[in-house]
Amino acid sequence: MIEVGDTVVTRLIEGKHCRSKSFVRLYNDMTGRVIGRTFMPHLGYFTYLVETSWTDDALFFTEDELKVVK
Repeated sequence: MIEVGDTVVTRLIEGKHCRSKSFVRLYNDMTGRVIGRTFMPHLGYFTYLVETSWTDDALFFTEDELKVVK
């Protein structure tokens, strides 16, 4: 499981989790740090809030969209 504080890189797939082509193009292969995690009971999985220098905002991603960088 991904933990708060982990450094991650995004691995996005167009169409998965309603990701648009432009979103994938902008935010794929982005490195950031996990600053929050929440369980989404209606979806059945965790989402992770990722902070990055690429954008002024933190963005939410699912666990299958992130890879921990060691």
